[in-house]
Amino acid sequence: MATTNKLFMVCPFSCMETFIKSQYGEDSFFMTSTAATFVSGSNLYTEMMIDLIYREHITEISIVSDTSCRFINNVLARKEPFQTAVEREIDKLYVDSYPELKRYANIMEKRVELASLHLEKQLNELANYLLSSSVLAGKNIRLKGMVTIVRENKIARVINYNNQLSEL
Repeated sequence: MATTNKLFMVCPFSCMETFIKSQYGEDSFFMTSTAATFVSGSNLYTEMMIDLIYREHITEISIVSDTSCRFINNVLARKEPFQTAVEREIDKLYVDSYPELKRYANIMEKRVELASLHLEKQLNELANYLLSSSVLAGKNIRLKGMVTIVRENKIARVINYNNQLSEL
């Protein structure tokens, strides 16, 4: 039986590793960054990710955002000034998507939607990085995003990125 080694990119403030392990098994691998934002400009971060992909034969990468994310909630609550680059990035998504977001009356729906928009942007950046840097070199890596509601022990939304990424 083939093993699927999964890498989860999570926010260290969301404390979701135990939940993810309960859903996907103890052999899950984790990398952290603020609001689970892919850090393409950091050589150390990307080198560690590439090393992990090769060393652990990663076949699936999931970027995970929880609805309790303080950065998403600060933006939704309009707690300005936004102190971090991540909050400013999420705020830009909020402003650009405001007509769509205001359709949701329920705050939880808004959290799920804004987290999803952030994940879609992160998935695109990660995919562009992986494809442009020849990291894949014969590998088949599936990318996806997940919005979780850890306090309800629930995965609220899964976003698949073109099913599979492989070397062009």
